Amino acid sequence: VRHLPLEEIVRRRRLLRAVHLGYFGLVIAAALAIYELPALQYALLGLTQGELTEGSGVLAIAAKAYGTRNMLVAAAVTFAINFALGSLVHITLPSIVVPGAGVLTAALRATLWGLLLAPTAVALSAGMLAHSLTLLLEGEAYVLATFFGLLVPIYLFQPAPGETLGRRYA
Repeated sequence: VRHLPLEEIVRRRRLLRAVHLGYFGLVIAAALAIYELPALQYALLGLTQGELTEGSGVLAIAAKAYGTRNMLVAAAVTFAINFALGSLVHITLPSIVVPGAGVLTAALRATLWGLLLAPTAVALSAGMLAHSLTLLLEGEAYVLATFFGLLVPIYLFQPAPGETLGRRYA
């Protein structure tokens, strides 16, 4: 018997808590680790800045939207990028193709967040403070995508009367 998404969240609270702990725990662990490897953060920030200044790639699209200074445009572009690429392409789709694989990409994203966004400099701290709530909401969306991505292998490998593995996968 399949349940509606909100019912799954209620039924699997422990799994949801574990995904929260894992995702945000990785962000914090990476943020703490970067204090031992500040050159890595500078390199990652340099790569990010390069993508922004080249004018190509996803970050450049977001930067252009923010450059309009129109909050609705920036929010719509950010949502579209994060939902389409971050949640669907990088977490959900891999979880469907290789059951549960989206967990790995979510873990990589969480780690990169911690490495890139750790408040190691005053300027970075001030900028991130203003975006803390946005980052928490974005992180929550990735937690939910990861949670539902984990349900793919759970349903796939959980025996169901009268259903074959192939039928459960479909």
